[in-house]
Amino acid sequence: MTPAAGAPTRVPLGLIGAGPWGRNYMNAIRASADAALVALVARNPATASMAAPGCAVFAETAAMLDRVRLDGVVLAVPPDAQVALAPAILARRVAVLFEKPLALTLVDAEAVRAAAIGAGVVAHVDHIDLFNPAWQAVRAAAKTGGAIKRIAGTFAGNGPFRAFAGRWDWGAHAIAVCLDLMGRAPDRVAARRLDAHANGELIEATLDWGAVAAILTFGNGAPTTARWLEIETTAARYRYDDKATVKATVDGRAIACAATRPLDAALARFVRAIRAGRPDTGDLDLGVAVVRALAGVDAALGVAR
Repeated sequence: MTPAAGAPTRVPLGLIGAGPWGRNYMNAIRASADAALVALVARNPATASMAAPGCAVFAETAAMLDRVRLDGVVLAVPPDAQVALAPAILARRVAVLFEKPLALTLVDAEAVRAAAIGAGVVAHVDHIDLFNPAWQAVRAAAKTGGAIKRIAGTFAGNGPFRAFAGRWDWGAHAIAVCLDLMGRAPDRVAARRLDAHANGELIEATLDWGAVAAILTFGNGAPTTARWLEIETTAARYRYDDKATVKATVDGRAIACAATRPLDAALARFVRAIRAGRPDTGDLDLGVAVVRALAGVDAALGVAR
């Protein structure tokens, strides 16, 4: 599609990773009127062939950075891989959309944050629930619904089974929405294993803010997928449930919310920030706080990292 006269050109993006999540990004970028996928790093020829005509495909990130002018790079790789890739991308002063969790250790998360701030570029973290219109509607409503008394939720599924622990995969979602709601890191973190087997695990974690505690179940050892958070205030009970037909409710009544796909919203926000050229540390701060809380879960479980 050729932009109309006077319209801004599409922001050129590179994508690293063409697995299932990377392919979701490919579709989101393809549907965007404001971004164009001009380069892809993919080592599997079958997935590389899914790139649109005109999109350069590379086997290595260094080759992409050397040969294509990019305004932003989207990472769809495991957290340890994105930690390894980040320095080279940031050294080119290219904006980055990181996957969650930001890293698998607090040291690495803080190092990525420092490098991104030092580069002076836009750096976002795709805590995907934060871009879900249902969560945004529930959060906004709960903020005006009296003092928060209790938070509970479950973010779990039967998989995925990755090289890193399922609590870091699913727990990043659960913790991110709680920190987004409360506006700061918890004072204390406790955790216990509810179940563990050859492939998966379920963890119960308590995030304690003193007057308020969030009791969360998360992991990749559940029989079915659940993705919900309930907030009880002095006035009402609010529920975000991404797997329900009505995803946002207050005392069982629907809360109006848009139908925008969360990944589309995350991508659009990233592109707007690139165009505005005004980096801020909010996403990085949250990304580090989520990793710090997950490290607290590991410590409570007696897992050395």
